[in-house]
Amino acid sequence: MPDSTIYLRVIDASANRACEALRVIEDFVRFVQDDPFLVENLKTLRHRLVQNVLKFPMPERLAYRETEADVGTRIETKTEFSRSSLQAVLDANFSRLQESLRSLEEFSKLTQPEAAREFEQMRYASYTLQRVVFFTVTKDSPLRRLESKTLRAAEQGVWLAVGALKFTSDPQRAQEPEFAGFLRVSPTSETVKNVRNQLGAEKLIGVCAASVEEARAALLDGIDFLAAADEALARELERLTTLPVLVLG
Repeated sequence: MPDSTIYLRVIDASANRACEALRVIEDFVRFVQDDPFLVENLKTLRHRLVQNVLKFPMPERLAYRETEADVGTRIETKTEFSRSSLQAVLDANFSRLQESLRSLEEFSKLTQPEAAREFEQMRYASYTLQRVVFFTVTKDSPLRRLESKTLRAAEQGVWLAVGALKFTSDPQRAQEPEFAGFLRVSPTSETVKNVRNQLGAEKLIGVCAASVEEARAALLDGIDFLAAADEALARELERLTTLPVLVLG
């Protein structure tokens, strides 16, 4: 029967893997994307991880650390040292993070159930952040290439246009080929989740934010762009995220 505390070896290894994966993702959004919102959220998640891992004292963790004797260090897969793109780097490290958090959650249940619950919540938070990063990285939005960033009302407010692109606040109309996507103009209107389910990933989805707080909440929903009612707020939002920020005109 092995020592009942040898599970700390799993805690130590999984904590190290999770921290390393978070650092890779954070470095990407910091140095490649220059995205303040994502950097802040990833730093917060990393801080939560470190604080929760401290419930397992380092001396005890180190007592069970046996890197040289770890049989897993001598096993490699064909793709382990190959990354085809930046997206592949992100995908690999989000998977590494989430798998490590799951392992931390399960083994923490042996002696630290409160820590296990926190690891679970961090895993859920990582799923949300992965979605946000996906929409800021992979969406080659036509909005990014337009010189004019002002949404203008047309046809008595039935739809809004930026350049040659049309947006509507009606999810049903947004499905029509002539529309580039959907713009939520009121917090009480359709949720981003529901609209995304209707429109899929091809259509652009934006939210008109009345404050920075509203914008932060919308960004966690995985949107393609933000809109603001005035230029002053738009400038604040541009400092918040790398997504396109439009001004309602």
